[in-house]
Amino acid sequence: MKLQLLKRFFVVTLLSSFSTFAFAAGTTAGTDVTNTATLSFGDDIDNTTDVQSNAEVFKVDKKIDLTVTTVDVAAIQTKPGATGVVLTYKVTNTGNSIQDYSLSTLTSSTTAFDDSVSDNFDATNVLIYVDSDNNGAFDETDTQVDYIDELGIDSEKFVFVLADIPTENIANGNAAVYDLQAQVAESGAEGTKGADITADSRDEVDNKLTVQIVFADGAGTADGQYDGKFSNADAYKIVIADMAIVKDSVVIDDPVNGETNPKRIPGATIRYCFSVENSGSATASVAKIGDDLDESVYDVSSLTNNDIKIYSGAETFNCDSADTLTGLQSNPDATGSVDNTTGSIVIDLEGVDAGATKSVYFEVTLR
Repeated sequence: MKLQLLKRFFVVTLLSSFSTFAFAAGTTAGTDVTNTATLSFGDDIDNTTDVQSNAEVFKVDKKIDLTVTTVDVAAIQTKPGATGVVLTYKVTNTGNSIQDYSLSTLTSSTTAFDDSVSDNFDATNVLIYVDSDNNGAFDETDTQVDYIDELGIDSEKFVFVLADIPTENIANGNAAVYDLQAQVAESGAEGTKGADITADSRDEVDNKLTVQIVFADGAGTADGQYDGKFSNADAYKIVIADMAIVKDSVVIDDPVNGETNPKRIPGATIRYCFSVENSGSATASVAKIGDDLDESVYDVSSLTNNDIKIYSGAETFNCDSADTLTGLQSNPDATGSVDNTTGSIVIDLEGVDAGATKSVYFEVTLR
């Protein structure tokens, strides 16, 4: 009998744990995918018969993928001697299986933040903490540990690196760059760090009934593509005030020559000038000048805070013409002082901004 194949020759029915993808990463690893086919056929007298195929079953393999993100948008500013300074990272599981991740810090990167920060010192007491409440802010409840436990598919975890900053041989602008590296590890035992997965099944023949492993990760700052790792760099940057002071003097007048080519003879008026420059990248919130004038050499009996002038404007400060500047301010009475008996002077600049200069002058009579 001649068979007539129907127009709808076969129907394929897919049986799976998920009818659609449940995660951005795709079907979960280990899922059994079952597929059967039905053959429908008929003869010339319209008899039809359905024949079922065998069930074809395979397991979804494990796609290992992850990212490490530097949460800080710029190097964390700090100073020599600071302790427990925090860098913040985020580890995301972009693969299709729950995983543990081993965590480590590396000093292999020489730059961070698009090469704007260069590494030139090492911090001390470097520790890793995992964010207990995952709010992205370090606090005392966070756990010092070197792994992330059972991180779910499409899930993320904040990780902190804390370190102390040395006190010696550290200059303004110096930086310590640290890579946080996450290495994929076995999951399954909650509260226990799984063994690192150091190789995938790339060189193995496909085995449809076994969950095989495929590294799908990209290259981080300190690791390569398809190695089961990812890393990213953050940095500590030293930001301090770098202060310098220059002192100068000019003679304004003397009892013989007046203001015409005066000389430094007894009775002459001597003007002392100071220039204080902050070439650092942090404000010096406290900046005071102390000067001790020998009362046996100088007459300071009538000197007051109002006679000590401070200038922070844009005009060029010259000692011989300092009194002509606009915007001069007096030494503050509350925090500046003049001891008319001992000649001890304290001049309060009330801070000097980063990159700024403040200048001071006062006049005394030479005995």
